[in-house]
Amino acid sequence: MYSPGEVLLRSMALLLYIPVGVFALRRIIPRLPPFSQRLATGLLAAQILVISVSLVFRPTSDFWRWLWSLNREGNIPALLASAQFMLAALAAILAAWRCPRPMGWQRFYLAVFGLLFALLALDESLSLHEKNRDLEVVYVLLGPVLLALTAVAAARSPRQNRIWHICLYLGLALAGFGELVVEQFRRVHICGSVGFIELSRCLEPYYLEEPLAFLGIWLALLAVLGHLAIVAPSPPGHVRLSLIALPCFFVLLVFRILPVHQPVLPAWAQPAAVVFESGTHINGYHTDWDSNTVSIITYFDVGANISNLGLSLHVVDQISQESLISYNKILRRGNRKVTIPWDDFRPLYNQKIVLDFPPDTPTNHAYWIVLSLWRETEDGYVRQKILSSDLALLDNTQVILGEIALRDPHARPLASPLAVFDHGIMLEAAEMPDFAIAGETLSLRFDWRSDVDNRQDLVQFLHLGHTDSGEWFVYDRLPLGPRLPARLWYKGLADSETWQVPLPDDLAPGRYQVFTGLYRAHDKERIPVSDAAGKAWRDARVLLGALTIDS
Repeated sequence: MYSPGEVLLRSMALLLYIPVGVFALRRIIPRLPPFSQRLATGLLAAQILVISVSLVFRPTSDFWRWLWSLNREGNIPALLASAQFMLAALAAILAAWRCPRPMGWQRFYLAVFGLLFALLALDESLSLHEKNRDLEVVYVLLGPVLLALTAVAAARSPRQNRIWHICLYLGLALAGFGELVVEQFRRVHICGSVGFIELSRCLEPYYLEEPLAFLGIWLALLAVLGHLAIVAPSPPGHVRLSLIALPCFFVLLVFRILPVHQPVLPAWAQPAAVVFESGTHINGYHTDWDSNTVSIITYFDVGANISNLGLSLHVVDQISQESLISYNKILRRGNRKVTIPWDDFRPLYNQKIVLDFPPDTPTNHAYWIVLSLWRETEDGYVRQKILSSDLALLDNTQVILGEIALRDPHARPLASPLAVFDHGIMLEAAEMPDFAIAGETLSLRFDWRSDVDNRQDLVQFLHLGHTDSGEWFVYDRLPLGPRLPARLWYKGLADSETWQVPLPDDLAPGRYQVFTGLYRAHDKERIPVSDAAGKAWRDARVLLGALTIDS
């Protein structure tokens, strides 16, 4: 049951419509053509219905609570507000288009408001002013300019047409008061008592923001419909059709967010299950990169407490574990959402971040993409511990979303490789000395090429076989070292690595045959290999030559 205070506040939201609606139905709407009268009346009825449901409806799940909430974005009330702004923009632009040439000033006036309403429609859909607070300053500065422009237009209009300018004045004032003034009370709560009414729990005046904004939008729409009626008393069929089609389009968007399907994540996103101590869950991610930038999209729900919560992304060198690029951002609920419509609904928010690589970033080098969360407190920025994760961790506060390797655009592969491995990998050439000394270092150079995007970890082996005794010296390592694991090799890769192999002090002197090859890290199976003519190498080992080892 709602408390008496809540009933009062919710009733006030609906009571706002009585004086405005009665005045409009008696004094303003009868001045419109029949088609515009039906359109305006239908939208007023839709507003009252949506606000009534949102204020009275007792939801049974988080999804239905979000769907009808006046304080959330991307749901039914927000779509209705966007639809009315966009309809006002369309009506203003159509009126500007139909203005005769002698009314050039009127055409300019209507075009300006058409563009403004289109911007407000996008703002309502994407919460632009919440993501960029400077936009609120722009709106505040635009207000007096638009009111002055309306005053000039009213002074130059016939007396009987000034009702539309007055209507626009009232609409802008109500919408601006709701969006810019009442919104400042988002965190204000009225507790205790209001007059003779004792409050069982605190009230939120913020409930009145959307009803005020809705009424303002509707009055502005009446004003531009009035201007349209002046220049086109009987609008042609295609004009009426466009004015009807736009609200229908937004109705279809409502059905898009209803719980008919259950799309958990976009098809291109990688699912994840990472839980932070703040209650935030990372549900998925997507990474993409080229030689200049890396783009990361994270999909997460932030739980109940998003206050002062921030996101950090780093591109980390896998060898030194130093951050090459970093980005920090405070999380906001206004971010665009990917809805998950099921009974225990918690909306997913996505956050796209694009990081630019410095011009001197080493190519053919492995990097991790690392994410962490932090909360700003009086003592500084406190990283949030990870409670559970199905992804690898760099430490207990940093999760690895993926790894990348920048491509070398200047690589030029050789025409005739020394050895061709299955799956499109080639050993183009190998260099080694004729002599080596036991206890010292053997230097070898390997030139590798890949004609595929490889996705498996490979290890390279080096075998030295004594031609007389049959004893073997075995040495294994990654082909290009830890700077570029084979799982990150890409089509077109051409790179070299010089090995410094420490030889044992007790390595028997004599003549050795030198072999190399590749095997899969997970099952130790060697990769079949052949020479340039297609003849298979025995035991999947490539003979590099022979060397003499002295003691």
